Amino acid sequence: MKYVIGIDGGGTKTLGYIGNLEGKIIASSSSGPSNYHSIGIKRTKESLGDVINFLCNSVNASIEDIQLLSLGLAGIDRPEDKKNIEEILNFIGVKSEIILKNDAVSALVGAHGKEYGVITISGTGSISYGMDSKGKLVRAGGWGHIIDDEGSGYDIGRKALGAVFKSYDNRTEKTLLTEKILKYLNLKTVDKIVGYIYSNEITKEHIAQIAPVVFEAAYEKDKTAIDILDKAVDSLVEITETVIKKLEFNGDKINLILDGGILRSVKYMQNKFKERINKEINNINISTPLFNGAIGSLLIAWNHLNIEYSLDNIKIQIKEVNSNKK
Repeated sequence: MKYVIGIDGGGTKTLGYIGNLEGKIIASSSSGPSNYHSIGIKRTKESLGDVINFLCNSVNASIEDIQLLSLGLAGIDRPEDKKNIEEILNFIGVKSEIILKNDAVSALVGAHGKEYGVITISGTGSISYGMDSKGKLVRAGGWGHIIDDEGSGYDIGRKALGAVFKSYDNRTEKTLLTEKILKYLNLKTVDKIVGYIYSNEITKEHIAQIAPVVFEAAYEKDKTAIDILDKAVDSLVEITETVIKKLEFNGDKINLILDGGILRSVKYMQNKFKERINKEINNINISTPLFNGAIGSLLIAWNHLNIEYSLDNIKIQIKEVNSNKK
């Protein structure tokens, strides 16, 4: 029997599902991160290998029984990225046909349940992706934390740290962020933050984890925190509007999904985003994702093989297999 695997991999975890050629999900598995840009080739091999091997073992199959492997991985934007991942998969023993896309594409397909619509993501990073009925794919943002990712958790955390130092220098007014960030980092004075930030152990994820402190300060009406969040929303609206204007929806309702930890959980940013995007774009419907990016990768695989499936049945199957997930 032949199978297909759909995988979504990012900076925090890798999630995969295995399905048959009748459009049914059979098992799921998860492992560590698989963004090779941030964790390296070795750990990416381990994470992807763990998920693929577990999924094969869960259905008593070998890797040779996989007909198609579909992956949505963070940081896969250039030909050399795809070449590196293909070499990793070859090392793992994958011999099947491979579909390899940026994780925002698999997130889009999973979120909508089809290869159509727009998704804007704000988590550790940020990006907006869209696809119209002609299959035209457009993106904006998401070019990495050093030069882009505006409106992301990292962006919010970095700007909060910058605001603390500006306040410390008396370049700007006092802010609750100073006290709150020092408490969060368990530090006594502002100058000690420098040692924390530039430590070799500190990653962009650590900076992004400061974002909840900004939400707390904004809730307490701190002007600096509110300004940081408002500018983050402006950036997310900008990339979303850019994507929509490049696509051809021909007057149809534009379905937009908001995803990522920031846009899913922070009501202030959700509400501000909806308010501002509705002023810029007419005929838009904003909702939450149907499925995750791993399901999106699986749907891409089934679509590629012209395999029929039921979204309603997938919802049931996910509940069944997740209870047995690694």
